[in-house]
Amino acid sequence: MSHIHGTTLKQQRHQHGADGGSHKAGITCVKTLPGIVLLALLVALAQATDQPPARIPLNIEYSFLQQALLRQLYTGPDQELEIRVDDQGCSRIRLSDPRIDGYRDLLRIINRGIVDIGLPMGVGCIPVLQWSGTIETFHQPRVDDDRTSLRFEIVDAKAYNTDKTPLGQGRAFDLLKQFARPRLSDMRFDLQPVLSAIRQWLPGVIPGNNAATINAILDSLSFTTIDVKQESLEVLLAFTVDDLPPAQGFEPPLTESELDRWEQSSRHWDAFLTYTIKQVAARSQSDAVRETLQDLLIETRYDILRTLSEPATRGPDPVRQMFVDAWSRLAPLLREVSHDLQGELPLQYLTFIAAGDMLQILDRLGPDIGLEISADGLRRMARMLVPDDSADPLEYNLDVDPALRLLFGLELPESTKAPAPADILSWFIKPARASTDSAALRKKLQNWVPARSEISAYLVMVHQLLNETSINTLNAGKLDTKYKKQYHDMLLATAWQESCWRQFVRTNKGVKTITSGTGSIGIMQVNRKVWRGLYDAGKLETDIAYNAHAGSEILLHYFKDYALKKELGKSNAVDGLARATYAAYNGGPRQLARYRESATPERLRKIDVAFRDKYKKIKSGDIKAVAGCYGETTGAELANKPPAKSNKMTKSYTRPASLLQSSPDNYTIQLMSSRNETQMVKYIQENKLAGKAEYYSYRHNNEVWYGLVYGSYATRAAAEAKAQSLQQSLGLSGPWVRQILIIQKLAK
Repeated sequence: MSHIHGTTLKQQRHQHGADGGSHKAGITCVKTLPGIVLLALLVALAQATDQPPARIPLNIEYSFLQQALLRQLYTGPDQELEIRVDDQGCSRIRLSDPRIDGYRDLLRIINRGIVDIGLPMGVGCIPVLQWSGTIETFHQPRVDDDRTSLRFEIVDAKAYNTDKTPLGQGRAFDLLKQFARPRLSDMRFDLQPVLSAIRQWLPGVIPGNNAATINAILDSLSFTTIDVKQESLEVLLAFTVDDLPPAQGFEPPLTESELDRWEQSSRHWDAFLTYTIKQVAARSQSDAVRETLQDLLIETRYDILRTLSEPATRGPDPVRQMFVDAWSRLAPLLREVSHDLQGELPLQYLTFIAAGDMLQILDRLGPDIGLEISADGLRRMARMLVPDDSADPLEYNLDVDPALRLLFGLELPESTKAPAPADILSWFIKPARASTDSAALRKKLQNWVPARSEISAYLVMVHQLLNETSINTLNAGKLDTKYKKQYHDMLLATAWQESCWRQFVRTNKGVKTITSGTGSIGIMQVNRKVWRGLYDAGKLETDIAYNAHAGSEILLHYFKDYALKKELGKSNAVDGLARATYAAYNGGPRQLARYRESATPERLRKIDVAFRDKYKKIKSGDIKAVAGCYGETTGAELANKPPAKSNKMTKSYTRPASLLQSSPDNYTIQLMSSRNETQMVKYIQENKLAGKAEYYSYRHNNEVWYGLVYGSYATRAAAEAKAQSLQQSLGLSGPWVRQILIIQKLAK
């Protein structure tokens, strides 16, 4: 083994260029480590105490240093560094394929090396000798005197022949010692521009009353010592921390303008996360990464939905907590994807990751730091990821986004799609007596709110529509044949649970689409905020076939990509897969296993049990049971019998006194109908509705029926808002808002 001893960094530098002139030795990396510095700052802030200065580790991965080294020095063909020994280049050293790692307490750079030795002859050269092998240089990283840059002094070097034997003394050895070693010894990283970038960005996420304190922290930043680790350099970053003034949290009650501001903030966060996920997905080739990104996007949107539906209480900005929760899952994905990136992209990702880590750790300092994730802060952060993108990262709209459709593996939906060729599923689907003309079927169902005399015919047509939707979705979704019948039954049961197979309802202002208080809409109750960008919000509202198709795709996604992958064999329940699929459909990916978990809240348990009961009926072939949603009989019409000619309701036996005393212009909520009075009373008792709900009886088709109603409300909007709450708490498939005048007429 030969050691190439020579001058140290303090001794004379050799600066030879291609033309025999001088060149600038070493590396100056101006826009290199903003992400790493931000990350270190975050950790430091999290660990800061009242005794300044704080000293915390900052890890710089060798893969990052290696890319920077290539960009700065290895600029020749095939990323080669050429060092000319004479003006004509007859003798030269070529270094290539540098690899950086940690060796004991030193940074090691391993190069492939070729030494050409020749003699100038006129305008040409006479080759004398060529050597090839491996060159290793060992560097001691140090912090420069300005405390903002790093230098790397060579303390030792070794050379090996191609057979791995040490290079002996000779001309090649001397040239490596004299020229190669100095060229690699003056590598530097200037970190001052990085600190400037931090100071420019951080005030965007810190309120004005704390900005001076944060700037004081940033002004005190300096690098101290460096430790060589196996996978990275650990640089200690020191800073001082002053006392922080208290910050204000949400104080109830919130004003209307504050609520509007919070909703706008949630849209900014949704748009930011959507933009980020699309950028990362476009760079990743990993199915696992893309699936996790899908989870994260939908789960976060469900979080936003739940937060918006709950009253604001004392505490920090909800967007802060959602950011922290989401970032803990997003950051590892960003790091994984960044390893495979080239050019400037790794630096952009590293900066972005570190900025997010900084926000997360600033949040851990508690309320005293007063962190606010503003629109400007998010926008600046997103542009760290894609600096040259002219699009606004916080743009929020309801248009279909092809990039999101691609992420979820979805084709562009077609609401007017003709029925697909029959496959094995058609063996299980009994044909309904309805028009086989798909266009005519869709046209008939548009804006149709059936009268009681039309309910049977209406349900037959919806059944046909759902059958066609199921076949079309399955043909595109590539589901194993043995699960197709199960999926089909789930689709029918889900539509029953979500809307009683309804797209439209009649109000005092005319026909409108059935909509929940959180924005879920139509026959499949597809939420426009959760599935923003994946489906056309306008068509979800106006087109029953489009809505059914969207819901069927979402249901298949949860069945195939969640229940079958994550819940198969997890439950002893016979219908566990169906229940897991619906739980995710109803509440998002995190809810997949709630049907079998003891800690599931009672209101969610009731919803899951209600779906289970409906699914069992559909599975057994009892399609006609859907008619019970409408207070109908057992629904023989769904077995292709003609509808009854009269649905006249006659005098009731029980009069709800409180409703008779209410204004006929008010509204009430009908929770259910039943022919079994004992069952009605039991339901009231089990759900603790005594004193809150009441039931009345009436005759329908010469049979006694009982209707359970809840409350009296001055406006339909108030009744509908309460109905949505009851739907969740009682696990109902769809409470029915009715004008009290109608109930009073039935009770006469």
